[in-house]
Amino acid sequence: MSVVDKDPVVTPYGSVADLPSYIELSEGLKALTLLSFFSPSMRKKISEMKTELQKLTDLVDLFCNCLGPRNWVMNDSMNVDKITDILVSASDPEEAETLLIEMYQVEDHLESWITRLTHHEGFQRRMHLILQAKDNYLARRYADTARGLIEVMDGFVNDLDPGHQQGMHAKNPDEMVAWDSIGGHQLGLSNAMKTFTKKFDKTTDDEVFELFRHGIVHGRCLHYDNDIVATKAWNMLFAISDWADARNKKPPITEDQPGFIESIKDIGKTLIDHSNNKRKFEEFMEGWHPVKMDAENDNFFTNPIILRAIHFLDAWRAQKFGPMAQSIMLNMRTETEKKRAGEFREMFTQFPLESYNITSFDYSTPAMAAVFFTCSINGEVRRGRLGMILEGKDGKGFSIADNDAEWNFVTYGPWAILEESEVA
Repeated sequence: MSVVDKDPVVTPYGSVADLPSYIELSEGLKALTLLSFFSPSMRKKISEMKTELQKLTDLVDLFCNCLGPRNWVMNDSMNVDKITDILVSASDPEEAETLLIEMYQVEDHLESWITRLTHHEGFQRRMHLILQAKDNYLARRYADTARGLIEVMDGFVNDLDPGHQQGMHAKNPDEMVAWDSIGGHQLGLSNAMKTFTKKFDKTTDDEVFELFRHGIVHGRCLHYDNDIVATKAWNMLFAISDWADARNKKPPITEDQPGFIESIKDIGKTLIDHSNNKRKFEEFMEGWHPVKMDAENDNFFTNPIILRAIHFLDAWRAQKFGPMAQSIMLNMRTETEKKRAGEFREMFTQFPLESYNITSFDYSTPAMAAVFFTCSINGEVRRGRLGMILEGKDGKGFSIADNDAEWNFVTYGPWAILEESEVA
């Protein structure tokens, strides 16, 4: 089996069903179906999982076929239920576009999507520009929004590969096809990039409704101050985040395909792995129940979620940036401990935590929790929220069934933790 030196070309996917992860999951469900022959309850759950998987597949394909031609990109930040409502209720693509824009204009939605960007260092460094764009967008200063987000995207993509710096405008649309990502759909990011990179040889006085970077930056498009262009800038930003995530995934880079025996071994391994994970999950769910608790409860300050939050907040108050940096999600710990501590010092120095009071926590979703607190920052009383996830210590993401799992933080930048308004 020989290895090719360069990465293989990734072509756009015609359907979500063509994604490698979808194919792998489908094969896993088939394997579990065989194991569940003598278990009616397990067969029912697997049938439900297959139905949900098909619904998600149909939803993404429907979105891409309906709004892809209008250069909207389906991305991971979108709420499945809300997108379903939009596509079901809309009578045509134009109405679906209007409803999609209205979803972006809900401040809570936009803020939650912005928070998801903070796991990228490049977006962390530009967070003040992103928040400025958010304020402009909500104030309906759409031209300022579009220009500001174009600046953010150009800089972010430029910094991704220091050895070969190239802004988004210089990218060929084919380079924006990410392996095993919904943005890699043939009507996804690479399709939208065709308008982003379109060049204007002369000035146009017509109002435009596409994110024409070249025309906007070089003053050739004079009338783009509308909610469609500004919202497409947000949509592109979140799609770029997904694309950057997917760049870390590696497609197979072999010239020779595995033979029949190798394929049988892989299927057998998948069958065993899924069986073990399913059993561990069911054991966990039998003993798990949702918990919401406030500080008046006698068990509040002995709960492992609260103990982990106290560890983080105490480190913040003492300005011990090393322990803070060691508390984030495992897949975010991409740098050395020393470098991460330096990044936390840079982020938190201007937000000294003088005191804090944890008020409650919400553990309504398996393996995910939120801790709520008030605090004093620079003499001002602020509200805060710490998003947490239960992860296995093997570094393979969250593992709700592992006995050695630990709570780590999803939100960790001060702009993601703290609310803007003061506590009255």
